[in-house]
Amino acid sequence: VAKVYGGLVDRREAERIERLAAGLSQQAPPWAAQYLVKAAPVAGVFGALSQSLGPRIYQFYLSLFGFYKRLPKNAASCLWGLSLCFYGGRYPLALAVLEAFKLTGGSEMAMHLETIKETVEQVQEASAKNDRADADGDGAKDVDQLDAKQLASRKLSLLLRIVDPGEVSEALRGLCSGYLGIIAALQTKYARTTALAHSIGESCRPVAAKLLAPSALAVTPPEYRKWVSPCVNYFCKFLAAVVAWRVQST
Repeated sequence: VAKVYGGLVDRREAERIERLAAGLSQQAPPWAAQYLVKAAPVAGVFGALSQSLGPRIYQFYLSLFGFYKRLPKNAASCLWGLSLCFYGGRYPLALAVLEAFKLTGGSEMAMHLETIKETVEQVQEASAKNDRADADGDGAKDVDQLDAKQLASRKLSLLLRIVDPGEVSEALRGLCSGYLGIIAALQTKYARTTALAHSIGESCRPVAAKLLAPSALAVTPPEYRKWVSPCVNYFCKFLAAVVAWRVQST
């Protein structure tokens, strides 16, 4: 790994993520396990590379956004107008996309990205602390004494305890809203599908909450019950999206 990607990838981190992916494959259905095992090395490299480049890319775009905010209002407008000059026949479409992006929450995207960044940092900090733990006091780190399946279960449990599903769901909703606004401006068909999916999801969510939530709460440990409501919500959205795409494709 390090030989291929040089200093961009931490070999130890890539191997740790690969072990996590291999552990998850042992808990997956048989038809999916074989693909997860094959993808484990790629997941290790991609995960380690993301940890290395992710913060740098985020800081780069954050600095660009900060530079834009510091510009005088007239200068920022002139730069935007100058960029539109290169759109040719797409000029009206570019304006429509920008306005749709603003109206659907695009102006709050920086705030949502900051929320996701803070959540990722909290998970990384807790994971690093967990990696250094030596509960039995034998001088060896606990994570080094676990097999792949035990390590995956340990990290998944840590993730579920640390992440606030309400905050993350709200941030993802804000990011998706801006993205869907752009799609709506570009393709009317996608807009119809999105609207239908939203309508179906809102209709089936109360029924799903009554039928699924009580049983899910009964079998879920108390520290993980905060995830029941978001999971039911996303299940309804996924089901609604599938139904909407099927209806629009017929």
